[in-house]
Amino acid sequence: MSGDEVSTKKTAKPPFRARLRVMAREAVEIYGRFDPRSMGLARIGLGLLLIWDLLRRVPDLATWYSNEGLLPNHTVLWRPSSEYMFSFFFAASRPSEAAVMFVLSGIVFFLFTIGYRTRFFHILSFACMVSLHDREIFTENGGDRSVRGSPSTPCARASPRDASAAPTSSMTAPASR
Repeated sequence: MSGDEVSTKKTAKPPFRARLRVMAREAVEIYGRFDPRSMGLARIGLGLLLIWDLLRRVPDLATWYSNEGLLPNHTVLWRPSSEYMFSFFFAASRPSEAAVMFVLSGIVFFLFTIGYRTRFFHILSFACMVSLHDREIFTENGGDRSVRGSPSTPCARASPRDASAAPTSSMTAPASR
């Protein structure tokens, strides 16, 4: 080829699908990543909230979580106030048994808060929270909806011991009056 001949070939654009794949990959890179520090902080905040919720129920333990109180197990099970009920506390008949279950729930909440085997203790803390709330559903106010959506958040990724992610979902709590 001589120097006078200029290449008139145009560079071909990549196909639409290839450009779309590149754009999707870039979008995930920019918007689909979470900072593990903020997720760890959110996990710690959620864990402290769960521990506080457990501790605020301790003074009324005998009243609401045993057969000696206002709402015995057989009454709740015979005439349930909701269609689906799940609670470890239905197995507790005496205040001492309920206190043991409170201590076990507190241990689960603490281990979740410090990030020990985060994904496993996230699921266990969800089960303990549902157990606490479903045993005495009469006093609930709906403010726990945001906490009930937490097992689908990626708090597990923020743990230094267990770096795994879960898909996110958002639940909003209804406005209270």
